[in-house]
Amino acid sequence: MVLKINMQFIIKSLCIIGLVFFSMPQKAVAQDFKIGDKVPIPIGGVTAKPKPTKEVNEASFVEGMKFYMIEEYAKALDLFEKNLKNEPENGGLNFQISATYQKLNKIEKAIEFAAKAYEIDNLNLEYAQMYGALLAKNEQFAEATKIYKKLFEKDPSNSEIGLDLAATYYSQGKYDEVLKIYDTIEKNLGTSAELTNQKQQIYLKLNKTKDALEEGDKLIKSAPNDIENYIGQAELLIRNEKLPEALEYINKALKISPENGQAHILLADLARRKKDFKTMFDELNLACDDKNLEGAPLAKILFSFMESLPEDSDKGQKEKLIQKIIAIHPEEPRGYMLMGDLLYQNGKKKEANQNYINATKLEKNNSQLWMRILAIDNELAAFKESAMH
Repeated sequence: MVLKINMQFIIKSLCIIGLVFFSMPQKAVAQDFKIGDKVPIPIGGVTAKPKPTKEVNEASFVEGMKFYMIEEYAKALDLFEKNLKNEPENGGLNFQISATYQKLNKIEKAIEFAAKAYEIDNLNLEYAQMYGALLAKNEQFAEATKIYKKLFEKDPSNSEIGLDLAATYYSQGKYDEVLKIYDTIEKNLGTSAELTNQKQQIYLKLNKTKDALEEGDKLIKSAPNDIENYIGQAELLIRNEKLPEALEYINKALKISPENGQAHILLADLARRKKDFKTMFDELNLACDDKNLEGAPLAKILFSFMESLPEDSDKGQKEKLIQKIIAIHPEEPRGYMLMGDLLYQNGKKKEANQNYINATKLEKNNSQLWMRILAIDNELAAFKESAMH
């Protein structure tokens, strides 16, 4: 009974959609593609006003929309295209057909009908956005640029269009044009971490490290209490081997938040580069005490430090660090494997084997682990047997 009521409601709703579609300004139910998303996302209302004609079969369109909404796109397409024969200059129908072809992953056909909708009404924002995004998705970046450039020149305050235009320029390697657009967006919206990071990446591509650092300083001035800005600037300096300057920003971050794990990880990295392993271990232990750091990424960072240590480094410090890895990320088998290796090197074979066994509970098909366990079992058995004689 509930199913019947719901279906009646859906059918009534579809009828209303059909009437609105053919007799009033349309609302798009189509989807468009954003640059880089690779998936369809909803778009806003369509402002086109296709003229209703006697030839248009409203009932057929409503039936097509019903199939579209239940994801039977081939059936929906058949009905939409039959309607289009009666009214080929209906921008809304061309737009909807393009959306349906997108759902069927037929991008070339989707472009064809998006182009037609845009030709019918090139002032319609949604038609233009769909057409531009489809061109970009099909790697026709120069053509997409023309569409977005026209839209952005008409409305420079539209940051969404600006970002789409910047993406097409970026794909063509026109980095100076990208930076100009980012500057325009920044004037309208103000400084943001996302935009600053994008600008910094472009400056680095152009080997303009000084400009990249200036962008970071500008972001810090706009939000002087945001510790992430200091961390980002320090990371950029470390990547460019400007270690003393990086240390200044790390210390500024620690003044704001003395327990910040990211800052302590960077200090550990600086200590490792100087082969000051005692300081490195101290800083990593402090980083592990930061409850705001997620376990899995932190464990990955700690593994990278462990792998870079010389064999003669402090075994006690190593063990303490591995214990922290296991504590913060108990579902990661490598922690137990590292502990097993360390204990075995220290002659603690029974304890080593137990850690290897713990690792196999998380990684059952690791043949090397099982070989280690069997080898230690044989060693322990042989030792027990020799002790009896």
